[in-house]
Amino acid sequence: MEFWFVALGVAVAVTFIWTPIYALVLARRIKDLKARLAQLEARRWAETGPLPDAPAEPAPEPALPLTTPWQRLDVPLATPKPVPVSDDQNQPLVIRPDRFAKAAAWLLQNWVYVVSALSLSLAAVFLAIWGVEQGLLPPVARVAATLALGAALVGGGEWIRRRYGDGSSRATAYLPSTFSGAGIFALFAGVLAADQLYGLIGPQTAFAGLIAVAGLALVLGWLYGPWLAAVGLVGAAAAPFLVGGNTDATWWLYIYFTVIAGTGLAIDAGRRWAWVSVLALALGIGGGALVFAGSGDPGWLGAEMLALALLAIGVPMLKLMPTHGGVMTIDRLLDTVREWPGFPVRLAAGTVTLASIGLVFLPTDTAAEGLLAFALLAALLLALALWAKDAPALADLTALPALGFLARLGMESFGWPLQYDFVMRTIVLRAPESAAPVTVTVLMALALAGTLAAAWRSFRGQDAATGLFWAAGATLFAPLAALALELGWAPTRTIGPALWATHVIAL
Repeated sequence: MEFWFVALGVAVAVTFIWTPIYALVLARRIKDLKARLAQLEARRWAETGPLPDAPAEPAPEPALPLTTPWQRLDVPLATPKPVPVSDDQNQPLVIRPDRFAKAAAWLLQNWVYVVSALSLSLAAVFLAIWGVEQGLLPPVARVAATLALGAALVGGGEWIRRRYGDGSSRATAYLPSTFSGAGIFALFAGVLAADQLYGLIGPQTAFAGLIAVAGLALVLGWLYGPWLAAVGLVGAAAAPFLVGGNTDATWWLYIYFTVIAGTGLAIDAGRRWAWVSVLALALGIGGGALVFAGSGDPGWLGAEMLALALLAIGVPMLKLMPTHGGVMTIDRLLDTVREWPGFPVRLAAGTVTLASIGLVFLPTDTAAEGLLAFALLAALLLALALWAKDAPALADLTALPALGFLARLGMESFGWPLQYDFVMRTIVLRAPESAAPVTVTVLMALALAGTLAAAWRSFRGQDAATGLFWAAGATLFAPLAALALELGWAPTRTIGPALWATHVIAL
């Protein structure tokens, strides 16, 4: 009996939600038909007027109003095509006060769509959580209902888009994006609830499901517009915190937020909305930071920072190997040129800067985690030097992880876990006949790899303009790392003067 009451309540709610929306759709369609009829009558009068010899000029087509602050081009959102980068993206700031003003004006005019998307998204979460409090449905049914609601919203949005369109001049403006965005949120929430809330699936299955939902969001983001991209990205980022759960395995949430950031970057790569990439990276970084604040695990946070930096470099260009050209960021900051770098260069510069700073100050509890931070910094350095070898505009960014590597070597000497573990294994404190730690050897090998990569770049003919920069890096990086170890770590006390001298001689 309780089940039928629940079903009746859902049916009534759907009726009350759909009826006013459908009435709004019909009203906008009637208005659109009246406008088209008036236009046809004007054309007919012009063709059959009192001056038959003079060719009548057809009435101009009404321009498509840009009622959204994010829609930059007068093209139907239903037929997406890659568009060239506009001059607007070459401005120093993508998120500017004028854009906030336009967004505020758009929200004031179209607030009903925002409220509708939020209500439908929260309905999916409450559908999964409400069953816990009432005990009416088993966990499998709760998750299935949430996924079914998400699929229905996506299907309904796509049906409206195909039948009536999604442009700002259509009677169904923004309705397909509203429904489909809420549906993407519901699908993310359903997968998260199945794993975190009820333990019905494992992390591997949950990750595969999230990848599938992200792929669907990528396709829909290309077909619809920035409104759906914003709703889907923000909803997906908020889903883990709304769904909750008491699982101890939080490491895969770092992968989850990396997937969200990659999805936003991929959507923006073809549509060139610019701010979508900034939003996606902000959600990825912010989500990882919140997970770390709640559960720790610095190793996974560091890996996410590296992954986001690589995604910010590779995805916007839609190429396996980066090919960023033009002005370097350092040239504009030093005012040697008056032109700002292109948006992909600035996006990579900002993300690499944040990743380098985050890895330098990454809190660690064990020596292994500290060594991982150095390995991640070296990996970012090698990626910029070798993987981005055909991207001359990114050459200056290689200095960021290199300086971060040296800075963390110096800060470790203040008793951080890696240096403390190394000092506590000095010769006088180790057991007889015990092997010396390989910490210094690993750090020297990482520094030597960076030096060799810089040396290789300095000999390339394609890097003639920055050859002095690469030669300086090859000459200074590894020796400065050895100097930092000598001054702050006192390696001779732990591995002995002969072995430390061997390291320096080999370098």
